[in-house]
Amino acid sequence: MKRSRVREVQGRIEVAGIFRDRELRDEILNLTEEGRLGAHWGLDSRRVRDMVLARETRAEPTPMRIPEAIVRLHGRPSLLVRNDKVEMPPSVVLSRRLKPHVAKFTPPLKSVGRVELIGHPSYEWVGTGWMIDEGTIATNRHVAALFAREASTGRGYLFVRDPSGAEVVPRIDFREEFRGMGALEFEIDKVLFVAPLSDRSPDVAFMSVKAVSSQLLPDPIPVHKKVKSILTKDHFVAVVGYPARDSRSDPGAMNQVFGEIYDVKRFAPGVVMNAKRGEWWFTHDCSTLGGNSGSVVLDIETGRAIGLHFAGMHGKANYAVRIDTVRDMLASARDKTIVRVASSMRGLKERVRPRDKYTSTGYDERFLGPRIPMPTTANKADLVRLRGDGRDGRRLNYMHFSVRLSKSRRLPAVTAVNIDGRSRRKVPRKQSWFFDSRIHRDLQVGKEFYGPSGFDRGHMVRREDPVWGPERDAKVANEDTFHYTNAAPQHPDLNQREWVELEDYILDNADSLDLKVSVFTGPVFDEGDPVVEGVKVPLRYWKVAAAVDHRTGKLAAAGYILSQQDLVAVEFRYGPFKVYQVPIREIERAAGIRVGQVLRDADGYDARIREAPIPSWSPGIEIRRPEDVRLT
Repeated sequence: MKRSRVREVQGRIEVAGIFRDRELRDEILNLTEEGRLGAHWGLDSRRVRDMVLARETRAEPTPMRIPEAIVRLHGRPSLLVRNDKVEMPPSVVLSRRLKPHVAKFTPPLKSVGRVELIGHPSYEWVGTGWMIDEGTIATNRHVAALFAREASTGRGYLFVRDPSGAEVVPRIDFREEFRGMGALEFEIDKVLFVAPLSDRSPDVAFMSVKAVSSQLLPDPIPVHKKVKSILTKDHFVAVVGYPARDSRSDPGAMNQVFGEIYDVKRFAPGVVMNAKRGEWWFTHDCSTLGGNSGSVVLDIETGRAIGLHFAGMHGKANYAVRIDTVRDMLASARDKTIVRVASSMRGLKERVRPRDKYTSTGYDERFLGPRIPMPTTANKADLVRLRGDGRDGRRLNYMHFSVRLSKSRRLPAVTAVNIDGRSRRKVPRKQSWFFDSRIHRDLQVGKEFYGPSGFDRGHMVRREDPVWGPERDAKVANEDTFHYTNAAPQHPDLNQREWVELEDYILDNADSLDLKVSVFTGPVFDEGDPVVEGVKVPLRYWKVAAAVDHRTGKLAAAGYILSQQDLVAVEFRYGPFKVYQVPIREIERAAGIRVGQVLRDADGYDARIREAPIPSWSPGIEIRRPEDVRLT
């Protein structure tokens, strides 16, 4: 509903366009001369008139917000829609211009709705949507991103879940009007397309909506087929949507335009400001607020859609996607859906390796010199045990790494890997995932979960980490990491951003310094973890890295915790999700694991906070950039 580029009231734009309109300017001056506008503001009418005239002659009046608000109120109002009709403005000039076209711009009003969310912990509604085709709603990418995300499999989009694991239910109401009677609500059954997150990509999304037997969906709004010819400067347009109160805005100026009435359907007339040839966007000066995200921009003379409003820049202009671009994206999205589904099914291949192929000895406790036993859990009885293994039957050994698997969660509880920076190899990525034939299939979470849930199969032992040594060993290690016993559900953003950056730093430093590093990773199992598709999804993950300081020869270690709680519970932002270095003893407590005295003694956390104390409220040392990650 709100973008970082939107500052204060989106509708508080430059008023130069209104002053270029001689009829509107003369009307405003006449009203100030009569004292009507001055009385409305509780000011001397002569002073208001002088301020408006000062603006006309480009002098700098004080305060500027008063004449600007007056100009917007009478030149760029936001008109209420009641009973599917626009209430005419007090401006005689605007009323005269609107009335000849009422029959054209009234029918589309029924097809603009408010996008609402049931079960979302932060938002009751998030923006505007409108019927662009049969059963299809157009809105903005940043609106859809508040309640939907692309499945990691590539098969469409999933609705976000609340902290309990329940899906948020989106719907659209076409009758959210001021003091309106009743509602006309339809459930949004799926998101069809969300444009890539990029400033160069049009801010567009499409959703399908389900009609019910007793109610018919509103008709699609017809689109203008000659939009190039009408997107000219000062062309008469209007935005139809749902402006919301913005706490960041000047309340006086905002309320003068919107009359302290928000969250309901409005019709805001204005003009095209700029439409550059070859661009997918154009600018307009209609009065809008954050809730207008996803609004339709209408050509007032024909009532046809010419754009999709998506943003504004304070003091400059509002922005819309051209309707020909929107239609092209809708056609393209429909074509790509079939391709995406087909490729995603190919990406979920599963295989089983014969039991006699598992010959690797796994994690080496003496890899770094001093013996570092593989961490274990406090509840050893919950770990899967391999029969007939006389060494440590509660670990699954693979090439250069080992896994302890939880029986109750069917996910890895602890992983341990040795990394040799001196002999790393590049091996192509695998496309298949394996079940471990040494343990029962029911103890492993496979595509029956990862397919429909939308979570990534997050490697606990990263693919590149054990890929070193002789070429044959490196290939086996690469394949070994693609076992479901090494995967845990991770939100795509967690798996592909912050977690990867931390792992990159550890691995790249091992490579550049010819270091040997041992890394231990696992989820924090909590009773309160949400259940998704029958699997309890961990909301936090931990990592401990250990290396021998090449300068001192001493063992050094550091522990980290990263949370995906905000991502799983309420996906309403795209900001960085924080990583913290924390005491290793805190990881033991939170995750219910035992890392051993050797790693506890090597923990450098206390030394770091003696150098640079952290606030008492901070959970640890925040990792903001690569140099914040220290193993030694």
